[in-house]
Amino acid sequence: MKRDPASALCVILICAALLCGCAVPAAGRDLSATAAPTPEAAPGPEPTESAQGSSPVPTIEPTPEPTPEPTRSPAPPELPPLPPTDDSYFDDAAFFGNSLVEGFCRYGGLAAGTCVAATSASVLNVSLLVDETGQTLLETLLQKEYGKIYILLGINEIGFETDYFIDVYDGLLDVICAREPNAVIYVLSLTPITEARSAGSNVFSRERIMHWNQALYELAARRGLRFVNLFEALTGPDGYLAAEKSTDGIHLTPEAYREWADYLRTHYLPA
Repeated sequence: MKRDPASALCVILICAALLCGCAVPAAGRDLSATAAPTPEAAPGPEPTESAQGSSPVPTIEPTPEPTPEPTRSPAPPELPPLPPTDDSYFDDAAFFGNSLVEGFCRYGGLAAGTCVAATSASVLNVSLLVDETGQTLLETLLQKEYGKIYILLGINEIGFETDYFIDVYDGLLDVICAREPNAVIYVLSLTPITEARSAGSNVFSRERIMHWNQALYELAARRGLRFVNLFEALTGPDGYLAAEKSTDGIHLTPEAYREWADYLRTHYLPA
């Protein structure tokens, strides 16, 4: 049989390839696919995980501290002298206290104000002492709303221990301030006594009255109240109440009560 020369050549080529150990490409295969593979990139370092997990820890900005508002100190209790006010200033005022307050209301000459006072009144008995209305002195005071309340108590308690007196007075102020929230509270100092009265007693002495007035001043300062220094207003150059201004070494004459009223007209908290 006659062989096709092309077929014979193909057989020869296949045999030669087998002898050389070469692979024979399949028909239609892309020869580029047999190229050497591209080397893989070297692996990078493993990502570091946080202690909380694989997610990164967010940065937390600290909350700024608020700026504290300045602390406002209470107004000083002193009342510097002012031009005299007219008596209409006392239209909404109450004068609360003992027999010295009674004398002031009777002889001081103010054309305004309400007197709520009784002989022998003290910080201990104002809630027990019944006045002419049939109520206690404290109930009479608190049944009406005032713009100003002047309080004078202490001379009948002068034999008490100072701390005890101040504690009871402080409790009384708690009641008054709670029931009269819109009132300006004036704490009045004890009035001076005559030299003869001071010399005759270890209790009614100028030194003891001055000590109590300092305690009353500190009480007013602590509570943010006003302090009326009647001792200053009525004391003579020798540090005592003049004998001619007193009826018994403690209580005052009408002239002295009018000086007290004049002092209130020039020592007050402006509206």
